[in-house]
Amino acid sequence: MGLFSTPITGRQVFLGLILFFAIMLSADVALIYWSLKTHPGTVSDDAYREGLAYNQKIEAARRQAALGWKADADFEITPSLNGASRRTVALTFNLREATGAGVSGQPLVATFFRPATRGLDERVTLNESVSGTYVGVVELAQLGQWRLVIETQSEATEPSAAPAFRYEDIVIIE
Repeated sequence: MGLFSTPITGRQVFLGLILFFAIMLSADVALIYWSLKTHPGTVSDDAYREGLAYNQKIEAARRQAALGWKADADFEITPSLNGASRRTVALTFNLREATGAGVSGQPLVATFFRPATRGLDERVTLNESVSGTYVGVVELAQLGQWRLVIETQSEATEPSAAPAFRYEDIVIIE
């Protein structure tokens, strides 16, 4: 005796095909819906204008390289009292001239962000503790990979101008 007690008819094959494609279509529709309701896939809201300003960014990078400044960031990560997945990050940022002397008096702002998750960005103004060493404390909402950008602008430049100094790093929060 075969697998089925009655023979398979053309109608059963037709209904089976319809059922199969209905399941596949409903799964596709559900996945498309969920993908559109989550992250839109854009990293920038204004990519066109940022593309136009690309040459200015290249020039700013050349000016920064001409300064000869060296930078490094150190982190002390501790669990936060405000939740299991939150972490307090004590940031120490060292900024040195090519000669090794500390660069003093720079207004530095550190921004922690996640390109794939909006609304979790954290900004902190870094305060100079000793010549060329800047410190700040920030609380991050989630574990995982974060981007860190530290920027400074001289008082003479307009707010829309490229920063006089820019430092970028990737930080893993565990």
